[in-house]
Amino acid sequence: ALESHVDAIREEFLSLRDSLAGFQRYRSSDDCETTDRGHWHVCYLSLHGMDFSENGRMCPRTMEILGSIPRFYHHALFSALDSSTHVTAHYGPTNKKLRCF
Repeated sequence: ALESHVDAIREEFLSLRDSLAGFQRYRSSDDCETTDRGHWHVCYLSLHGMDFSENGRMCPRTMEILGSIPRFYHHALFSALDSSTHVTAHYGPTNKKLRCF
């Protein structure tokens, strides 16, 4: 499902990234720093029932695509790293991930 919609998802991501609308600094689930230099920002679209509807309204096509995924895990975000950012070793509560470039 995601592969066939990459252009629409990328367009919405780039629009958000250019303005940093909806982005916040990433913090790991155990509240530890996850970078030792630079900045890692995320724009949550879905996270275990928390309300990110404002972010979702800024990327309606992406939300529609996510909603079409069977057994969607309800954890989706856009991630943006400043240049020269170094992400330290870390893991979340499930260690699940799907990276799209």
